[in-house]
Amino acid sequence: MFGSTGFMLRGNLLEGARAERVMFRIPREMHEQVLREPGVTAVVMRGKPYVGYVHVTAETLATEARFNHWLGIALAQNAMLPAK
Repeated sequence: MFGSTGFMLRGNLLEGARAERVMFRIPREMHEQVLREPGVTAVVMRGKPYVGYVHVTAETLATEARFNHWLGIALAQNAMLPAK
């Protein structure tokens, strides 16, 4: 999915992993805020930002605490979605 290995939870995309970055699904209302964080970029599809999805560099996720931070955001978003 999105050129990476996708991980689903409850039938919804949670994250997509590549060697150099991980894509996380986040709440749409957090999108602009998290883009200000280091190592975070918007997912772009057909030349437009895909709101609610961000790439976080592997370097930014180098510690367990940082990875867990982003995974927690994605898990919280996933809990708000209906199961498929």
